[in-house]
Amino acid sequence: MSDDAVLLIGPYDFRPGARTLYEPVENLRIQLTYKEAATLKCLYRASGRPVSRQKMLEEVWGWNPTARTHTLEQHIYLLRRKIEPDPRCPTVLVSGSSGYSLGHFEEDDTA
Repeated sequence: MSDDAVLLIGPYDFRPGARTLYEPVENLRIQLTYKEAATLKCLYRASGRPVSRQKMLEEVWGWNPTARTHTLEQHIYLLRRKIEPDPRCPTVLVSGSSGYSLGHFEEDDTA
């Protein structure tokens, strides 16, 4: 995935290289941390399929003995507060028994 790519995630244009989300209707720009951008890239690559918590820890944090499921849950919580219209009822970053996935997944052929 190119750093110059523009990926569609829910209502957002996601620019992984710039670590930003842009919502054109509200003209809203959200700056992401490195881990938040890596989390969204990991989920985007899964094409809407759930990604297990363990797989996300491996892909986003790499081998790190201090990275635990609680670490991931805390990052997801903070990311949802940034990107969800109502973080209590997530529609962009959804969770289930199999892990996390992106809701409203749309593939952009121009990326």
